Amino acid sequence: MQLPWKSNHKGLGSACHQTLYRFQRLEKWLQHQPDTQKNHADFMKEYEEPGHMQLVSGDNGKVTFYLPYHLVFKHNSSTTKLKESLM
Repeated sequence: MQLPWKSNHKGLGSACHQTLYRFQRLEKWLQHQPDTQKNHADFMKEYEEPGHMQLVSGDNGKVTFYLPYHLVFKHNSSTTKLKESLM
C-alpha cells in the first residue's frame, strides 16, 4: 500500500537510532526469558512473511521508516499472552 504523500511534504524524520537502541535492550532482556523470546521470534516471522516488514541492509536508495515498538503482556489471555505494540 502506498503512503498518501502530499507533493510538498517535509518527511517524517529518522527514528533509526531510537529504534535500534530499544531493539538492543529488548534482545538483551529476552536472553533471560526463553519462552517470551520464542514467542517474540514467532511473531516477527508471522509479521515478515506477508511483507508487513522487511530486513533493511545499508542504504538501498529507498525511503525507509523505522517503527519503535514494545512488548505488551496480556496475562489474562488464554491464547495470546504476548503482543507487539508500535510506539
